Amino acid sequence: MGDLQFACNSNSSVPFDVTVTLSVPVATPFAGATLQVSSPSASYTPVLDGPNRVRFTGVSLPAGTPTTLRITGLRANISGLPYSLAATPPVVSASVAAVGYPLAAPQVPVGYPSPSYTVALRTANGTPATVLNLAASTTERSHELVFRESFPSAFQTRAREANATQGTRLVAQFTNLPPGAAIAVAPLSGPSAARLIAAESGPYSEVPFSPFVPLPISNGTATAVWEVLADDPTRLETYGFGLIASGPSVSAAVTGRLGPVDQTSLPRFVASAALAPVDYFPRRFGQPPPASFVLPYFSDIGTSQFELRVVLDSPYQWLTAPGPGPTLQFSDAPLPPGRYTAYVETLPGGHATWIVLNVLPALPGAATPLLCAPGGGVPSVIRAEGMAEPVSAIQIACSGGVPGSFVTTTISGSLNTYFASRILDEVTSRSETLLTIGDPAAPTPGVNEFSAVRTDFFGRFEFRNVTFQVPSSGSVTLWISNLRVEGNYLAGLGDSFSDPNVELSLTATGNLGMPATKFPIGIVQPGVEFDVRNAAGEFVNRITTPGSYVLRFREGSATAFRRLNVATSVDNPSAVADQGPVSNQFFTESMNFRASRGISGLATQGTRLQAAIRALPRSSRVFVTVSPLSSSSRTAHARLTRNELEPFSAAPISNSAPLFLGSALPMAEVAGSTFPHIVSWEVLGSNPFQVEQVEFGLVVSEADGTDGAITGSFGPSQQPQLLTYPRFLAPVTTGRRTPSCSSSDCPYFEGSLWILQAPNSPDRRRHSYFLRTRGATFRYHARSDAAWLIIPEPIGVAPNSSFTFITDPAGLAPGVYRTTMRINETAIPVVFQIPGPQALTVHASPISSSAPNQRTIQLTATHHVNASRFDVINILVNSALDGGGAVSGQRCRSRGGAVRSARSRIERGDRQ
Repeated sequence: MGDLQFACNSNSSVPFDVTVTLSVPVATPFAGATLQVSSPSASYTPVLDGPNRVRFTGVSLPAGTPTTLRITGLRANISGLPYSLAATPPVVSASVAAVGYPLAAPQVPVGYPSPSYTVALRTANGTPATVLNLAASTTERSHELVFRESFPSAFQTRAREANATQGTRLVAQFTNLPPGAAIAVAPLSGPSAARLIAAESGPYSEVPFSPFVPLPISNGTATAVWEVLADDPTRLETYGFGLIASGPSVSAAVTGRLGPVDQTSLPRFVASAALAPVDYFPRRFGQPPPASFVLPYFSDIGTSQFELRVVLDSPYQWLTAPGPGPTLQFSDAPLPPGRYTAYVETLPGGHATWIVLNVLPALPGAATPLLCAPGGGVPSVIRAEGMAEPVSAIQIACSGGVPGSFVTTTISGSLNTYFASRILDEVTSRSETLLTIGDPAAPTPGVNEFSAVRTDFFGRFEFRNVTFQVPSSGSVTLWISNLRVEGNYLAGLGDSFSDPNVELSLTATGNLGMPATKFPIGIVQPGVEFDVRNAAGEFVNRITTPGSYVLRFREGSATAFRRLNVATSVDNPSAVADQGPVSNQFFTESMNFRASRGISGLATQGTRLQAAIRALPRSSRVFVTVSPLSSSSRTAHARLTRNELEPFSAAPISNSAPLFLGSALPMAEVAGSTFPHIVSWEVLGSNPFQVEQVEFGLVVSEADGTDGAITGSFGPSQQPQLLTYPRFLAPVTTGRRTPSCSSSDCPYFEGSLWILQAPNSPDRRRHSYFLRTRGATFRYHARSDAAWLIIPEPIGVAPNSSFTFITDPAGLAPGVYRTTMRINETAIPVVFQIPGPQALTVHASPISSSAPNQRTIQLTATHHVNASRFDVINILVNSALDGGGAVSGQRCRSRGGAVRSARSRIERGDRQ
């Protein structure tokens, strides 16, 4: 209820009683309900004085002093009101009186009951449904359950539910589940807007996180409860949760409601609720909506006669219910662009739903477009260590098109992290990421399947010149598949992991109606936990004595360990098979793959669990078990592979392996000449609905003393610039992109780049940029802000090394072009000059008469500040001046803070 407040000026300090009478029953208990006096500050709690009346006893006001009396935190039970969205909804009123004090208030309104939410069930392609259709096989069926507010602030967090024991809880109940059925739900809606919890009643208690959490089934019934953790009281909000079900062919009933329903929680709710889908009808201005629409989920009322009642929120009579029966009639009134909603209910009451009509502005001079809403599906879990993480197929639901008409569009995508899909053609930047029209069994490239082109070296890509015909239904679903992103970039933006979202922005041109939309497609989380135990079972982080050790890898989420392909198994580790249709989820490192298409969507290996053992004496002998210890996992399987960077090849078992903790297990010896020792097991099987762990045995033999450090993570990681999929950075410890370092070994990036290239040059030029460090190995990200500067391998590890970038003068006239290349977000100014004919003459004196072809130029130096020292460098790299030239440079350092210039020598002659 809203607060009741009175301004008082008492002539007496004699205590009195205050009673509040409601027009509905009072909700008990009274947790948080108080009567507050402002001056002097005092607070009183109520007692129940009848089913709809409470009394505050012994209230005392100061004589002769103005004060304020406020009644707050009182809750009302409105479950018995026959409310609807009528023109004159019922009102909850209250009256206040005082015994022994001249205070009286007439009945005042304190609330207007209204339906607070709707619940909708949708299939994977966005079709409304009233039942959950289980598959007649082990193939999972994907659905989405959507809770939608009927008015802003209907769903509230605990902090905004005054004196509440919990925030709003969204409850889904699945009934009529047959034996052998399985159902799992997504634990999150959006970026922690709502979170799956353990029970409907009681304190907030999260369930262990995984992409889909299996629900226990008892007597054919399963229940899921989410609590709202974030809300916006200024707008209508929708909370969607993905769910996957499988089992014998049967239709299970689904209901949604608010909870809990027990008598001790605040707030609390009644148990009954109707499943009410929300139907959306988008159209362009000037395009008539459908003449009529049948509400299929009202058909379960049976043969009894009923009528639909429509309550509009606008003066336009665009929707009517001719009745009896579940048919709605749309008018052809020319509605202005805008959003129109109507509430529809049966008479007598029982079933209800929302109808939403989105009228978009017309496209000037264009045919009626197909209207699309991107963002369907459940965000994937992205491993924070990953540099090429697969994203589940992204759904774009389109409707309202003219059957038989053609759509021509370019769809542009922009990520907030690196686009990491495999590039199939370096010249055209064509990638393995696909846009599929519908979900055909055998897509045809250029007809209903289009490849994305990478348009920069961060997160932008395009599907260009997409053309297809609108089917007879006027509706179609587009799918974006085979998209890989870098999770480690987002994980490194802060000092610790905070589950950042991978977000995708989509726009479309041409006659495809799709407003610019940004939505989450992944949640970044640590993917693996690693620890080591010695023979005594104690956790250690070093190999301090010869003997046996246990290496444990534990998933950060249920889908962190993935085999290569659906055909991959322990018996056939390299087997692959087609993975389709695109709408299915396979929980493998490969994505939408068809052998006839080539390697698009196919990973190069399954998840690899990698351990690195460093600083052992060279006389050490190291052995590891080739498979997980039998006690570590029931469903996860892995096998030792020969080389972390190559396709799977089973490591040979050693005939001279020592005993592991007294047992003779199949073990392999790690080559003693390799330091550090890199050991890599490939996952060959796992359960995507269960957080798993695997343990491996390690035996170290050393007679001269042993002291080796050991770390574990995903692999491959030694050379992430190699095109292995997936690939990782290992280990992720601080959550930062650049490892912490002392002032003596921090990486630094130096100098302005001046690049000269012959005018009208048709070919690209390759250059090198030197990344320097004072002894430490560091990882870099490089990105370009200009189309003419291309970085083929923007991610890598550089121990005092270099990386390549390309200049492309195509389409550029002679002139000077400036941009900024960023390395680990450090700005490096780049000047690209295409000189005119006269600019090719070097007006400078020869260095000496003995070297007449040597000229000097002076470049402006920039500096990088590290501690109290300035490091200065000038670079002019492998650039062509009128046919070519070799470049050498000098590096100058000033410790006193003065910046000195450097001179570069340009030798006329053959290009090197």
